[in-house]
Amino acid sequence: DQGDTFTPYLLTANHCFSTGDSAASLEAYWDYRTPSCNGSIPSFANLQRSSGAQLLATQSTTDFTFVKLYSVPAGRTFLGWDPRNQVSGTVFYRISFPFPDGASQPFPASFSSTTLDSSAATCTGRDRPYFLYSVQGQGGVYGGSSGSPAMTSDGAVLGQLLGACGPN
Repeated sequence: DQGDTFTPYLLTANHCFSTGDSAASLEAYWDYRTPSCNGSIPSFANLQRSSGAQLLATQSTTDFTFVKLYSVPAGRTFLGWDPRNQVSGTVFYRISFPFPDGASQPFPASFSSTTLDSSAATCTGRDRPYFLYSVQGQGGVYGGSSGSPAMTSDGAVLGQLLGACGPN
């Protein structure tokens, strides 16, 4: 946060969960990775986890849920937050861990970058300033990536991913 309090906030998609009861029962697992590319799925029993969170805000139209985790394993790095209005040409970076509907396990981490385009057409019902529109740069975004943070190059979160519209 702006005050550098290291409060363990978590930003995700509203369609993942959106109630106080679901936040209270949240289990966030840390360090999920396979020992090698396409390696065996790790046991969740062996992973560190955070249990429970306080729901701070949620909204279905912009598809976000914002919670404060009750605990975080030691040695974590926190991202910042940048509430300023962004200008056309701002580059967004994303690392997502897609888990598409019907998949038995998450896909590998995916990196992408896009550039804010304030003149791009908007989707019906998704008007500026509540939605930012960007054009493809590097990498790709896969189904199941909703809620992934959109960040500046210094790791400041500007918002979160919510699908796509238009031909690309």
